Amino acid sequence: MPKPFFGTDNNGKSLFDGVWFGARNSIIISFIATLINVVIGVVIGGIWGVSKSIDRFMMEVYNVISNVPFMLIVIVLTYSIGAGFWNLILAMTVTGWIGIAYSIRVQIMRYRDLEYNLASRTLGTPTLKIVTKNIFATVGICYCDDNNSIVASLYFN
Repeated sequence: MPKPFFGTDNNGKSLFDGVWFGARNSIIISFIATLINVVIGVVIGGIWGVSKSIDRFMMEVYNVISNVPFMLIVIVLTYSIGAGFWNLILAMTVTGWIGIAYSIRVQIMRYRDLEYNLASRTLGTPTLKIVTKNIFATVGICYCDDNNSIVASLYFN
């Protein structure tokens, strides 16, 4: 029988199995919270980037949320609403989406006023068609490429 990777406790149980059992909930919570943050961030960031009317309001929301430490908000909300699996996910998603939304907004605003989109708008193409055919396709590719570049630079440096 092979030796356990981390050794055993006084009862003969593998410590490695205990670590993975304890990490299971943390991994599930982080995966669900990240998935919810990405969905909310992409939707709100898309609306924020296309609509010029809510830009000032959303920038103020971004400034307020991003100036308070994330862990402080999570700890205060978890203490307020109580500990629990879904309460922790809720506390992590209350402010976790704002960075993704801001990044999507910047990407959309970069491509929103390019010449071919202005020409399409001048020729009478509906805004929804310009957004879906030109802007979202380009932003999706560039956003994924930017994130892969960040991951690759972290990995190879």
